[in-house]
Amino acid sequence: MKQRVVLCITALAVSAFTVFPAGATEGSIRILITSGEGSINNIVKKRAQSPQIKAVDRNDAPIAGADVTFALPTHGPSGEFVSGKREYRTRTDEGGEASAETFRPNGVEGRFFITVTVTKGDNKSSIKIPQTNSSAGGVIQ
Repeated sequence: MKQRVVLCITALAVSAFTVFPAGATEGSIRILITSGEGSINNIVKKRAQSPQIKAVDRNDAPIAGADVTFALPTHGPSGEFVSGKREYRTRTDEGGEASAETFRPNGVEGRFFITVTVTKGDNKSSIKIPQTNSSAGGVIQ
């Protein structure tokens, strides 16, 4: 008698755009990407789409005055902010919004992620914004 074995595999897909809160407290932070997600940066013309986010609480109310860090990769496809650094720090405005200063892509083609971290009090969340450096395209969002 032949036996048949059925193997069930369950895959858990985790999006690169998922918010990862440091703690599940009442004031947890959600980060919404408002600009720059999926942008294609032109490495020939050194043009890129700067990322923008909005920080909200569990009730979708904007979080004003939160510390925000935009960090570019140190190796491979990446870039640097106008200041010449790979990290830019700012705060959210009254509407919970923050944007990074203009950045220039480096000369390396390929996909990369801008890591955005928002901190307010004891609450901290991060998100990764995907972008691509290309010699073939312009700034596309």
